Amino acid sequence: MKRMAMILILFSLLFSITLSSGAGKREGAKGVPLKEAIEELHRELRSKGKEEFIPLLTEKTVKQAISRAIDGYGKVAPEKAKDENHPWKKTYESMYRNIVKTGIIPGNASFDVIMKMTDTFEDGGQITYEGLWIRLELKSDESIYGFSLPILDAAFGRFAK
Repeated sequence: MKRMAMILILFSLLFSITLSSGAGKREGAKGVPLKEAIEELHRELRSKGKEEFIPLLTEKTVKQAISRAIDGYGKVAPEKAKDENHPWKKTYESMYRNIVKTGIIPGNASFDVIMKMTDTFEDGGQITYEGLWIRLELKSDESIYGFSLPILDAAFGRFAK
């Protein structure tokens, strides 16, 4: 239960950081090839001085990351992943699978680039980490909330939870 609470805190922290940073937000036009969206992501990384991460982000590795994250969500939130009425199962899982299958990123998808993340600890202390966190966010007409899937997590000196 404690682990699940930590996971939920991490997801909510990530969601708030993504919304507040505004960094790297781009909306894909309807039917944009994933390769083109990744090339735009590369341009943004160059402009932010993060070129060292570009070789990690190819169409193949992004598709692999999406597939692994789909499988991973089934492990970290199995009750939601199996619930036919939950937005993940009802909408988002098939949308992400379709990106992997077709190589097309829909207009309701965007890459979010996060370059700093702050962890808050039980004692109230905080540590801010520099690095690069990339998420592929999807929005749905059926929900006011989107879903943000991890693509790349790279932090300097951060312990995994």
